[in-house]
Amino acid sequence: MHTQLVIDNFQINQSEAENNISFSGGQFTLASPIHSSGSVSFTAFDSGEYGFKWGRLSFDADIPLDSQLRVFASADDIEPIPGGAANIFTLQGTGADLLLNVTGRYLSLQIELISGDNFPTVYAMRLYMSGDHMIDYLPEIYRTEGDDFTKRFISVFDSSVSDLERDIYHLSSKFDYNTAAGDSLQRLADWVGVTAKSDSQCRNLISAALDDYETMYTVDGIKRSVQRFTGAEPLIIEYAAISPNARDCPDSELYRKLYGDNPFRFFILLDTNTFSDRADREHFIERMENYIPAGMEFETVMLRHSIRLDNHSYLGVNSYVDDLIPAALTGNITLTNYVVLSG
Repeated sequence: MHTQLVIDNFQINQSEAENNISFSGGQFTLASPIHSSGSVSFTAFDSGEYGFKWGRLSFDADIPLDSQLRVFASADDIEPIPGGAANIFTLQGTGADLLLNVTGRYLSLQIELISGDNFPTVYAMRLYMSGDHMIDYLPEIYRTEGDDFTKRFISVFDSSVSDLERDIYHLSSKFDYNTAAGDSLQRLADWVGVTAKSDSQCRNLISAALDDYETMYTVDGIKRSVQRFTGAEPLIIEYAAISPNARDCPDSELYRKLYGDNPFRFFILLDTNTFSDRADREHFIERMENYIPAGMEFETVMLRHSIRLDNHSYLGVNSYVDDLIPAALTGNITLTNYVVLSG
């Protein structure tokens, strides 16, 4: 492995100056859409060797086509004084991978982000130190100053090996749901049967996947699955709780009409506004097929708001007793059989 300094989280406490740059966790981007550019400077990095020739600097970054990442650098054998005169930075180039052309023990860096309609975002920086090139491992005769041909020839192979080493170095992070993102995070989610709309929600669900598996096919687990897919809290009716053939069933005929005689069927009761359309409801039913016990089937019942106490009307769920309104009997009021009087 090449010797490299991984500047994850960018050592924010070492940042000397920030101009329209926003730091969030292990990344930074432009802070305000009003400004089209921003920059950040970092305190000097010490190579430990006077006259050190700095090499490769690379970034893990998202740089849209209408944006730029520019790198400025300066190096000196005298350590810069914090808060002293500003370094004379030299533009080293643009892009996420470049060679620094500065020499000195202490390296100072300044990163500038320039945006168009989309903001560029930097996730991590890597500063390759000594031994970052294959030519450093050849006999000294091949490493003589000015022997550019040998270095350029070896660079063809060095670039491939360096990229491979970088992938190996970060392989473990792709299997950690706390650091994985995008397709890598989705692949981890698929392994544990998690479906989510955002990366943050996906990480939360993966972290609870083991507990979910232990209770997935219980009533509580089914409620949790329904709530995850719909955002609504359901009411679950099992056959054992409402069996029309039970001796203590208050109304066998009504219960048989509503819930049938199939002991392997349960009902998921949801508010009528839970789904936006029929296709949304059918998609939910299709997904729920994978989250119910084997040999069981379910039926969704949509509860309408009503005060008529029959069919699928559940007091306190979709039906409520209205408040009593006091009234005075006069010659202009007629009582009918629809009026309930209460003292």
